[in-house]
Amino acid sequence: MDLWDWWSRFRCALQQYESENLAEWRYRGRRRAKRELSILGVPARRPESALALPEMEMSTPAAKRHNLGLVYARTGKLKQAIAEFNTALRIDPGFAPAYYQRGVVYAQAGDDNHAIDDFTSAIALDPANADAHVSRGAVHARTGRLIEALVDFNKALSLSPDNIDAYINRGRVYLAMNEHEHAINDLGQAIRSDPHEIEAYLSRARAYLAAGQLQHSFDDIRQALNWVPTMPPCTCFVGPFASN
Repeated sequence: MDLWDWWSRFRCALQQYESENLAEWRYRGRRRAKRELSILGVPARRPESALALPEMEMSTPAAKRHNLGLVYARTGKLKQAIAEFNTALRIDPGFAPAYYQRGVVYAQAGDDNHAIDDFTSAIALDPANADAHVSRGAVHARTGRLIEALVDFNKALSLSPDNIDAYINRGRVYLAMNEHEHAINDLGQAIRSDPHEIEAYLSRARAYLAAGQLQHSFDDIRQALNWVPTMPPCTCFVGPFASN
């Protein structure tokens, strides 16, 4: 096949892979997820499926029910998790972590309205919580409210300038808005912060493709393949550009 046909198939393959494997917007920080899960003795998983332990003493009755809710959430028992977070909030209506974690569970369950309400409550109680802004922005982005998502990601980055999830999510929003250079810049910042961010490489590859920078797109795919050599379907299409 000629180069144009090959490029068209490559682009479709990349978009399909990303939509099937990277469709979930990120709700929280990658490095915190690994550290907090290791505290509980739980193997680190995909960051968007992880739930955070707030960095505070968990000795109050509300905190204990909150922690039980985290255990249920990590084992996929979302209804039980929500029930425990509800109990925590009945005990202490001002317990911000329970609002935040219940919002994450609602987001995972696809209940976007309740998720946004809970993230908003968490922010009202703890305005400096960058993760809550990232999480609310992720739900806004998932539901097509891109301007609202940008506002949240911008606020998260003003509170936490090194927040990788905020950069990746904002980069994807810019990509959806056809702001390709902004997308490339944000995803590049995520990669500079963590060179192992496969999702950032793949999203930036799409941004480069959309901007007509074909070679840069292939470079990002090659770098992603360094971390996941068997990643389909990109291995089938990157051949002609597999070496410099």
